[in-house]
Amino acid sequence: MALAACGLAAMSPIASGQPGLGSDERARFDPDGSAWARPFEGVQTFTKPSRDSVMGFNAPTSVVEILVRGGELVSQGQLLIRGNDAEQIAIVKQTRLRAESALQVERAQKAADLTVVEFESTLEAFDRGGGSQFELDRSRLSMETARIDVESAKLNQDLERVRLEQAEALLEQLRIVAPFDGIVEEVGVELGRSIDRAQPAVRVVSIDPLWIDVPAPAADTIRLGLSAGDSAWVLVDSPERRGVLEGRIIEVSPVADYASRSRRVRVEVENPEGLPPGLRVWVRFTEPSGDMHSALGLADREVGSGAGGGR
Repeated sequence: MALAACGLAAMSPIASGQPGLGSDERARFDPDGSAWARPFEGVQTFTKPSRDSVMGFNAPTSVVEILVRGGELVSQGQLLIRGNDAEQIAIVKQTRLRAESALQVERAQKAADLTVVEFESTLEAFDRGGGSQFELDRSRLSMETARIDVESAKLNQDLERVRLEQAEALLEQLRIVAPFDGIVEEVGVELGRSIDRAQPAVRVVSIDPLWIDVPAPAADTIRLGLSAGDSAWVLVDSPERRGVLEGRIIEVSPVADYASRSRRVRVEVENPEGLPPGLRVWVRFTEPSGDMHSALGLADREVGSGAGGGR
């Protein structure tokens, strides 16, 4: 999706800075500098990240390693900040040794095998009249008890595996990893600093695509039958260039706000050029005409279409 070419042609005395109007007068007529966008007839709002996560540790700790800095690209699962995890690493190693060892189960199984041999020998002797009923019953109970010991050893090994999962989960609480592919917006901690549970430590955002929550007039959303997948056109007010992007609707709120008579419509636009979230934009849900592009002062009618897909 491409941004429209930037051509700031004259539109009106307010928009063009017509001679005869000083800067104070222009500011009085156009205090927020948005008069140039009036021909677009869109709803004014702003862009925001499509994903935004502020993360901290899930347990009190001290910061022992910071692996990223603001503005750095990160991948999902990448380690960003590490807390003091030396003790928990040792616990994980210890628990893994127990969980992966089959010695207790093997020992119990060998003991059970021995009781089977002993029972068969006692039974043979009893059949020949060389043993008592008490000895036979005790041998049978020993054999059954040994079988229980085997199952108990297996259960204990399964419990060690669960404890290993628990220890690994506690270890993860001392590490902050990227929840998705994105950019580090800010690192809010310093090396060696003690930090409380859930205290903000780092913020990661995804800015491609961008999201725009539009407080659209509820009547227009009903009249146009807006739904997910429909196209939307976004006029971007960037310091470097102004242009129109074509995006798509991904959400239409099922609830209208009574006071403002508006309805939230979420629009998604691709952002391969990495425009920062927070830019002022205007959004409309019918395609702008060529005359409108001329009135906006755009040099041509290039409209990005990578995210669009109207009905």
